[in-house]
Amino acid sequence: MKLKFKRQQFQDDAVKSVTDLFLGQDGKQSSFSIAKLHLEDYASGVLLGYGNRLSLPLELILTNMWAVQERNLLPLSELDSTSGHGPLRFNIEMETGTGKTFVYIKTIYELYRLYGFSKFVILVPSVAIREGVYKSFQITYDYFTEEYDGVKLNYFIYNSKRCQDVRDYALSPNLEVMIVNIDAIKKDENLFNQESDKMDKSAREYLAECRPILIIDEPQSVDGTAKSRDAINRLSPLCELRYSATHKEKVNTIYRLTPVDAYQMGIVKQICVANGNVIDDYNKPYIKLIETGVENGGRIFARLELDFKKKDGLIKRDTLKVYTNDILESKTGRDIYSSYQVSSINAMEGAEEIEFANTERLVLGAAFGVIDEILMKREQIQRTIETHFNTELRILDKGIKVLSLFFIDEVAKYRDYGKADLKGIYAEMFEECYNELINQPRFAKVKNFFNRDACEVHGGYFSKDKKGKLKDTKGDTSDDYDTYSAIMKDKEKLLSFDFPLRFIFSHSALNEGWDNPNVFQICTLIENRTVFTCRQKIGRGLRLCVDQTGERIDDRKMNVLNVIARESFSEFADTLQKEIEQETGVKFGILDIAMFVGLLYKDERGNDTIMTYQDSCELIEALRKNDYIDHNGKIKSTLKNDLEKGNVYLPTRFEKARERFLSIMRSADKKVEVRQTKERILIKRKDEVFEDPKFMEIWNRIKFKTYYRINIRIDELINRCVLDIMLMEPIQKAKLLRETAKISIEKSGVSAQKLWEGTENIEVISPLPDLVRILAENTGMPRTNIGRIILESNRIRDFINNSQMFIEKATKIINFNKNNMAIESIEYARIDGQEYSLATLFELKEESDVISYLDSVIKVDHSVYDYIIFDKSNVEKHFAEKLDSDPDVKLFFKIPDKFKISTPVGAYNPDWAVYMKKNGEQKLCFIIETKGSLDRSQLRQTEDIKIHCGKAHFDSLDQHVDFKLAKDWETIKRNV
Repeated sequence: MKLKFKRQQFQDDAVKSVTDLFLGQDGKQSSFSIAKLHLEDYASGVLLGYGNRLSLPLELILTNMWAVQERNLLPLSELDSTSGHGPLRFNIEMETGTGKTFVYIKTIYELYRLYGFSKFVILVPSVAIREGVYKSFQITYDYFTEEYDGVKLNYFIYNSKRCQDVRDYALSPNLEVMIVNIDAIKKDENLFNQESDKMDKSAREYLAECRPILIIDEPQSVDGTAKSRDAINRLSPLCELRYSATHKEKVNTIYRLTPVDAYQMGIVKQICVANGNVIDDYNKPYIKLIETGVENGGRIFARLELDFKKKDGLIKRDTLKVYTNDILESKTGRDIYSSYQVSSINAMEGAEEIEFANTERLVLGAAFGVIDEILMKREQIQRTIETHFNTELRILDKGIKVLSLFFIDEVAKYRDYGKADLKGIYAEMFEECYNELINQPRFAKVKNFFNRDACEVHGGYFSKDKKGKLKDTKGDTSDDYDTYSAIMKDKEKLLSFDFPLRFIFSHSALNEGWDNPNVFQICTLIENRTVFTCRQKIGRGLRLCVDQTGERIDDRKMNVLNVIARESFSEFADTLQKEIEQETGVKFGILDIAMFVGLLYKDERGNDTIMTYQDSCELIEALRKNDYIDHNGKIKSTLKNDLEKGNVYLPTRFEKARERFLSIMRSADKKVEVRQTKERILIKRKDEVFEDPKFMEIWNRIKFKTYYRINIRIDELINRCVLDIMLMEPIQKAKLLRETAKISIEKSGVSAQKLWEGTENIEVISPLPDLVRILAENTGMPRTNIGRIILESNRIRDFINNSQMFIEKATKIINFNKNNMAIESIEYARIDGQEYSLATLFELKEESDVISYLDSVIKVDHSVYDYIIFDKSNVEKHFAEKLDSDPDVKLFFKIPDKFKISTPVGAYNPDWAVYMKKNGEQKLCFIIETKGSLDRSQLRQTEDIKIHCGKAHFDSLDQHVDFKLAKDWETIKRNV
């Protein structure tokens, strides 16, 4: 197969951004003499080398650069001639997968065609990228030779054993490109910097005399040290063209294609994330190390994720800060953590770790107590193969071969030299899963099309030792050369249906420098502690796919990259957004200049105008001066408030484009709710009310404390519990929750939209806990009674399937029946001599002021305070409005939180006390509980029980106080 290429406007724009820097340059080469070293040299006369020559003054290049930046809607910058490394350094920013290498190869041809620049050096950070660049020259050679009327380009990889190649490069009058990695030239002891017996000059000196145009691929990894920077300067480049998706040093940016641009334009694959997480499995101690750190006082802490036992007996996963000597059993309320006492915490960056007294250790981000790692890895492999087959079913008819890429961190897990068949655990699991899936009827079409054994469809790319055995490397040694060379040579072969390999296993070192347009699945079988970013995961498969003719396919429906990840899709989206922000400078969720640059709008005269960088600066500055955004562009509440009201201030000349600008502002941070600014308010107590006879009359009716008695018939309780447990739904084993989500990258941020979910049974082996003891603790019932309930309900199999789930459901059933029977028999009685303290409840001895917010209070006239604070539901707000406006209501107040009525399910605080007159004479007192619904079945069980107990409490006082459940005041009044 031979890849085909076609012109794409964004790539042409990137090329033109460079070539237009040199508008006005003549097309002549410079020449320099080369010393004669051999007899044949003397016979040929004077030897001349050829190099690049720049005839443009710096001022004209600056003018050209400004024109390019203005055209590309970028900030104007200055050429720095005082930096010590030449003023002509230019950044070209292109998102991974958009053809960055293709662009700079085309730029080389264009610079030669237009201006005669003929000497180029491509400087790369690693062997992997070097081999990738070399392969790109090979596969584009015929295309560019035809495009440029037969122009011959000579390209080669610098080899220290063949320094004479550099001399030939200098002698050639033709178009020459040398590819070299930074490590080969940056040290004085490198042969590149030393004279040899065959040449009177070093290779570096020959290059320097050529004044090459230096193309730096991934400069953030190339020139980050003083030694690397010095090596670059000694090449005397005519200029530096710096290509990357993640520039750290912002130097004269002349073209920018961000991740947001790439995804929105559809020039890279769209992203879906599939993950699998175990649900309903709390049967063994789970611990994850979230972070370590040092508090202000110097105390070292760790933050863990654990499973906590709540008051209701249910288990909930949450985080906890712990210190040395803390015992997790007492912190979580679960005895399965009894052997975990913190013995040491390491907060040193890069070595974060926690150790327990039982000698178990956790590194940052790692967890134990989760489902067996091998089982999860098998699930990932199976999910990848299944997704691969589904992709093949979808696009095989289009002539597109599908590839999947597995990243692993240890070669031995794929190739085990201690076994006769050499298959490591990943290879074994892959073949088992492959055979299991390929023989399913739904994949018959795939099986018939390829008809290959499982062992033929997968292969690995790893470095080898001297004995030919695969080994772990970091990707930056000489041993990696053959590995990268092999995978680059196979790049086109991998795309052909004739080549059986469809699943590629590679070491994690292969995380840059190689990609393939037909990688549709990426699976990372790498431990949590391994640093492998979301962008690195997706970067190997972002390119648009090609068919069997080598034609690139632009259809978005076909170009979907599936990432089979360990983290949830929401975590993946959040992490991806943070990485994009950190690596590219793109900021989500704020207003910045780039959001308005390039917007077409009508100016005050009605003419079509494009927002320039300077226009955008003016708008942003106006927003800042009007206190709409802070110095970082973060939206303030003032802008949110004015957006809601629709009266955002804009400079006059932007008024014609008001709706377009406001639309951008509203979408700048979709995660932030736009609402009115909260204004603090001081609520005052009306002390004179406490001397009012109306207040004292209602208070004297409700001030008494009570106690309650219950009489539960044990045999009936046991029978009810047995019956309910027998009738409860069967409890399944813990399941694996499988989810797939689409990742969207927009100006407002990176988000995930769930597309599919499903569950799968898994086998989890856990020790069974002491069921009788735990249920007795959770319910407060004697063990003998719990034993009867368990035996008579005959549901032990459910307990074995999922012990924690059984405990939670049984606890809920027993407590429900216990509470219901308690309520059925509950009796309240007044406690002699005990009353609620008026002074304590209303804090009469304290300051009377209460601070609240204007959007959560309502002003009233007939209450204890001049404002009533209401809850978010607004039910209380409307109720207070009706009470205050009713002429029959003489006084009402919210009952203070300290007014507590004891119940079997916790203390109860009713809502309102109301004093009214009926027909101008009869005095009525109410205690009212307000709810959004009067349907008791819609209330939570504990709420319903408390309301029942509240009514029983006030009835027992015999003070003619009616207890009412209400949704609105009108209904109550009509019925009295």
